[in-house]
Amino acid sequence: EPYAMLNFFSFTIKGYQFPFALCFFQLLMGGNIWMDLLGLVSGHLYYFLKEVVPAEYGRELIHTPHFLVVLMSKYQSGGAAPSRPAGAAGGAPVGGGGGGAPRP
Repeated sequence: EPYAMLNFFSFTIKGYQFPFALCFFQLLMGGNIWMDLLGLVSGHLYYFLKEVVPAEYGRELIHTPHFLVVLMSKYQSGGAAPSRPAGAAGGAPVGGGGGGAPRP
């Protein structure tokens, strides 16, 4: 939540300020903040291209690769896995049974 109050080393900050507090803390410790800033910019750019542009302009500029859609569709709740053609290799359904008990 962007406006939730967080405690960061006894300082109270709002949720949206947390990434900047991390960058500031990294800077105080003498570290390099360029990777943190690159992460902030890339996250904001992805959100803009994936959420804002389709909602405002009706165009999708970023698409999920098809192989990931196919791979993850079998793990989606309520969604069916892609069906196999008749005669394709495959075994019995996996899982269930509970210690070798026969299936109903």
